[in-house]
Amino acid sequence: VQVPERVVGYVQVGMPAWQHGIRTGDEILEINDREIHDFSDVMVATALSRGDLVIRVRHPDGEELTTTVQPEKTSTRKIGVGYGLGLQVPESPDITKFPVTAPGTAAARAGFEQLDQIIAVNKTPVATYSALLAELSRHAAESVNVTVIRKGAEQDLLLGAEKGVELGFRVSMGKVQAIQNGGPAAEAGILPDDRINKIDGLDVEKDLDPFRLTEYFSQ
Repeated sequence: VQVPERVVGYVQVGMPAWQHGIRTGDEILEINDREIHDFSDVMVATALSRGDLVIRVRHPDGEELTTTVQPEKTSTRKIGVGYGLGLQVPESPDITKFPVTAPGTAAARAGFEQLDQIIAVNKTPVATYSALLAELSRHAAESVNVTVIRKGAEQDLLLGAEKGVELGFRVSMGKVQAIQNGGPAAEAGILPDDRINKIDGLDVEKDLDPFRLTEYFSQ
């Protein structure tokens, strides 16, 4: 039986893990001094423990972080992390009824086929799903070449950039819900419940689009 590895596949923004600096691609080594072997150990340790969690992780660059996290208490205890997917396109029981790519998407136009194994983006090797996401994020506004292994041979697929879709309205700027410990916002003195009015002298709701602030900050 295959189980997800102990690598963080995604971190939910605003949740306890995000606030304490745990990132996509981190390898969770220990929780409360108990070694983590796979991601099922993470879920069990979070759900069944009491009190705070002392979590030791290793970042992709090899640096280790030990942090104390207080799980969110709703129906179950959770810290806001999940495991990643694999790099192989799944096999379909019936490719005509259950295509492996959604029709009309960039992946469908690129020509991905079942059992393709993704190994690189723009010639940069990717060994994990989080590494794949990181490379695609670096080139979000441009087309990329994705190298796959197909039937034992390497093949390059051109994955086009998807154009954003607008509905003809903008959302209003809400209050800050959470702050990442040690992050730029915390160092600048921004607090939960603050409302951001201007960025670089630009009105957030008139000159910018609140929904696209992450794109603005990444430029």
